[in-house]
Amino acid sequence: MGKFIDLSGKKFGRLLVIKRVGTKNGQAVWECVCDCGKSINTVMILLRQGRTKSCGCLRTEVNRVRMTAIANGRAKNLLGKRFGRLLVLESSEVRTGKHRMWFCRCDCGVEKLVQARFLLDGCAVSCGCFQKEQQIKMRRASSRGITSMLLRARSQKVSFQWRIAVFERDSYTCQDCGIKSGSGKTVILNADHIKPLSVIMLENKIETIEEVLACEEIWDINNGRTLCFPCHKNTPTFGGRMHGILFNKFFAMA
Repeated sequence: MGKFIDLSGKKFGRLLVIKRVGTKNGQAVWECVCDCGKSINTVMILLRQGRTKSCGCLRTEVNRVRMTAIANGRAKNLLGKRFGRLLVLESSEVRTGKHRMWFCRCDCGVEKLVQARFLLDGCAVSCGCFQKEQQIKMRRASSRGITSMLLRARSQKVSFQWRIAVFERDSYTCQDCGIKSGSGKTVILNADHIKPLSVIMLENKIETIEEVLACEEIWDINNGRTLCFPCHKNTPTFGGRMHGILFNKFFAMA
């Protein structure tokens, strides 16, 4: 058994540790008071690794700033601007929910409607031709073990702890639409990495599971958010939507 470490009176980010209140999954649980006045209970490892820095108010403030910046960006006139291989020709009256659409022409000659958010986030870089051209390079990424490493990373205990920590911080509530389980309704929730795992692994040249476990950026709770499955599926980074960005950044010059 490891030596007991008393965190009482110590400050971690916005959290002041008050007292130990129990044990969870073999880890000490501490009651903390946030600078905003709200109390929360969290495990020692999240505090010491800097993965929990507030009751959730810090993430809310960061998201508010981020969403304001995104909203301002969505309102920009994109006419005549280029995004990868796409040249914006004109705006469209078509909307997908609240998202504006722009009529674009790809360098290959294909014309299509693209959501403004995908253009501004860098997730739309062509009509689809770029992604097709990168199929061989996708195999290169697979050969480097990225796909298998992602599966192994998500099966680790620390990954489970990270997901639970994200859910608890967000009160098991989707941070996009606000839905949560209750009143006889069950909602499937996902803990989403805002900056995708694959990007972090490629940037840090991670090749072993030991390096995954040691990478603080991967397990930073502030890079996580709780989303219901439909909202998760609609994010620009869901599934293969990041492939164009990944290949352009890491393999296009290879």
